This record gives sequence, C-alpha cells and structure tokens, in this order.
Amino acid sequence: SAGPLRVSLGGPESVAGASMDAELKSMMRHAYIAVPVSCLLLWLFVGNIFRVFTPVVCMIAAYVTGQATVGVTKRFCKGLNVQYDDSFVLFIDLALCVDYALFFWTRFIHERAKHEY
Repeated sequence: SAGPLRVSLGGPESVAGASMDAELKSMMRHAYIAVPVSCLLLWLFVGNIFRVFTPVVCMIAAYVTGQATVGVTKRFCKGLNVQYDDSFVLFIDLALCVDYALFFWTRFIHERAKHEY
C-alpha cells in the first residue's frame, strides 16, 4: 500500500552519476537561454544569419573535439578520473566564440566597406 518498491545501486559512483545528471539538466536549461540570447545579440551587430551561427558551429566543434581528447586520454591512462563538470567549458567556449565572431565579422564588414569602389 506504500507504492512500488524501487531498488537502485548505492555508493560513490551512483551519487556521482546522479550529481552529473542533475548538472547536465541544469546546464541544458542555462544553454537554452544563453545560446539564443547570444545569437540575437550577434545578429543585431552583424545582421546576417550565416554569420550568427558561425560561433555556434565553432562551439559545438570545440566541445566535441575536447570530449574526444578526454576520451582518448582516458582510454590510454586508465587511472585518470575524468568525472568533472564541463558546463563551465561550454559557456566559456560560447563566450569566446561569440566575442571572436563579433570582432571578426564587424572587422570584415568594415574592411569590405572601406575597399568598395
């Protein structure tokens, strides 16, 4: 009458796994806000949809490359503990990509306007 019986594994690994799952949900909630806001701000400055998505593509490529590097390193170094929160890496990567894209595309527009005949 108390409901179904729920059985789960215990120990440090299960706690770490649950913590990482909660962190992933939190990170995705923040990313659903940060990525569109940064794209909107970039679009206001550069005005081209292709140029807006350049930093998003770079961010995804950098994240996948970083995860692959960690995976290869973990494969060759068996004692390496790689349970870490990588959400800060994503948001720093997003900030750097947007900053560099803003610099690059505004400079591109300025130089192109300067050299038009």
